[in-house]
Amino acid sequence: MTREFTQLEPAAVRANLARIQEAIAAAGRDPGGVELCAAIKYVGAAELPALAEAGVRLVGENRAQELLAKQDAHRDLFEWDFIGALQSRKVRDVAPAVRLIHSIASDSALTQLERHPAREVLIQVNVAGEHGLTRLSMGTTQDYPVAVQEGATIVRIGSALYI
Repeated sequence: MTREFTQLEPAAVRANLARIQEAIAAAGRDPGGVELCAAIKYVGAAELPALAEAGVRLVGENRAQELLAKQDAHRDLFEWDFIGALQSRKVRDVAPAVRLIHSIASDSALTQLERHPAREVLIQVNVAGEHGLTRLSMGTTQDYPVAVQEGATIVRIGSALYI
């Protein structure tokens, strides 16, 4: 069951943001060193100004069409990431519109990225901690403290911001 988040109050989102930053600090990291990407899959475009007013600066959408529609309505309020598995047929539209693409769905999507390059793409690989990655996107509302402990530099937070 999915839930659409509506009637977001900036003060409540700001308080939730502070709690998340406190949890990052409690996990042993400087909150300034971990980017918080607000997952907006279940947040309507009309609610996005409340996030900006609360201090959210980075948002991520899972669905290409929704990302583009929300960005058309509120382009300058945020930096935009694509956090879903990007399909090859959506690369042309999404790649120039976002700061980061967090994952690619297929080899054909990688091929499309050669034709329509993105600023930066994160690739999911199985590596040990000693590889010295500069950007590591992992962790969601359910597990971000552990992800932060394990070295995440970007966490994707949804419901913890909105409830």
